[in-house]
Amino acid sequence: MIVTLGCILLGVLASLPVLVPWWRGGKGSAAPVGKGKGAAPAAAGRSRDVKSLIPWIASFCVGALASTCSGGVIGNAGRWIVARSGSGGDTVIRVLTGAPSQSAVRSSAGVMTAGAAVLYIAAIVTLYLVAKKADKGTRLKILSGAYSGITLGGANGIAGLVAAALLPALTSGGGMLSGTVL
Repeated sequence: MIVTLGCILLGVLASLPVLVPWWRGGKGSAAPVGKGKGAAPAAAGRSRDVKSLIPWIASFCVGALASTCSGGVIGNAGRWIVARSGSGGDTVIRVLTGAPSQSAVRSSAGVMTAGAAVLYIAAIVTLYLVAKKADKGTRLKILSGAYSGITLGGANGIAGLVAAALLPALTSGGGMLSGTVL
């Protein structure tokens, strides 16, 4: 799987609608406290609660692990998304800046075992069921996280480390399910 800088660009851009409002500490700006022009802004409701990012983080991890699928529907869909995002992002970079495309590939995180695949499919189904019953904001977090994880999961940097760190844990858990000692 070849990940280009255009693919990374689109993965980062997809995460911004979730991460920027969280970083700011809530929706919009705080209402002023008191009356008049010199009123101080309200501090209430302006926190960076990590719990609000759980849907995004979970779906990002699931998306990043798609790069470890050797084939099947999930592996092929992940490679298709990376290829289309790479060509689209490369076009954006080339049109806006004139810079040529460049690959940003890391070494393989490994391949998912059968036991790990069982846990991975369970995680995908769980995210689907949560998204199906969730409000629009939570669905946005889940979709943004999954897309960002897929597009960034094969690249150098933090997302590559996430896939490389999560796979051994998933493999160990899958080994416990299948009775394989790792």
